Formats: sequence, structure tokens, C-alpha cells
Amino acid sequence: MEFVEQSHKDLYLRVTADIDSLWEYKMLSKASLNFQGLQIEFGILGESHYVLVANKSSRFAEVFACGKKKYDDGIEFSDLIGSSFEKQFGDISYQFEMEVVNELESSKLSRLREKRNDPDVKYLKHDFPAKDKDLSHPVTEVYLNTKGVIIVESVHTYPNENVSVFTKSNFFIT
Repeated sequence: MEFVEQSHKDLYLRVTADIDSLWEYKMLSKASLNFQGLQIEFGILGESHYVLVANKSSRFAEVFACGKKKYDDGIEFSDLIGSSFEKQFGDISYQFEMEVVNELESSKLSRLREKRNDPDVKYLKHDFPAKDKDLSHPVTEVYLNTKGVIIVESVHTYPNENVSVFTKSNFFIT
């Protein structure tokens, strides 16, 4: 994989029932599990991350990605700052929050990484190529917590901008 210059400002959120369009992205890693009647798959894409949630009556996906390809159901990065997003898919409620931190190694990142030791948490990590061998690698990490409710947290680092973007998604059966 080659280095691709990306900006955190190019991120967008897509929450969709159009599951088939997920496969247009380059899949780098994924994991899945069943929890409280839900089938959950999460992974790291060449552009960022995704979460797929399904049960007998509903299914949808969250895609948080950088890229030129925009969809009608995508929400631009600038519209996500300082707000949260909620949506209902059948009997599954969904909430999304995002925070931008203007540093790469933060206490927030340390606290997120501590969750790797929690038996109720699964995580994936991908180091993307760096622009220069002396620079930090862009990293995407996705954590799936199944302690009581389903919480997906991610961090996407942009060393070229000295920025980390954190997301948190909650999934509830209603």
C-alpha cells in the first residue's frame, strides 16, 4: 500500500441500509461477533472504518471515511463538528459523536488504548504508510465494546496535520 495524502477535513459519515455499497471500499481487516441478537461486523477500510449491524428485522452500516466519492446519505465533516447524529433503523437505535484533538499522542488516545486489555473489547488497528520514513504513520484503530450495550470507538490519526479524530457510536435495541 502506498502513502496517500489525506486530510481529516475530507472525512464524512455515511449511515445507510445500502449494505451492498460497502464492498466498493478496500477492506484491510475485519472482525465479527454475535451479541444480544445482533450480528456485528467491524473493520478497517483503505479510507477509514465501518460497522455493520444486523438482526432479523433491520440492518445498516456506519462508514466513516475519507474519499472523493460522496453519497446522498453522507454527512460532511464540517456538519459533524460540535453535534451528534442519531438515526433509527427498525428496532435498532444509533448515535454517533465525533471529536477532533489537535495532537497525535493524547491522554484520550492513551485511555482508548487501555481498552485493549478489557475482555469485553475487540479491536483492530492498521498502520498506513507514512509520507516519509522519519514521520509518524497515519493509524486507524477501531474498538468494539460489548459490556452491556454496544459501543464502537475509533481513532484516526493524521500526522501531516498533527490531528487525531475520535468517534463513538452507540447501538441500542429498542
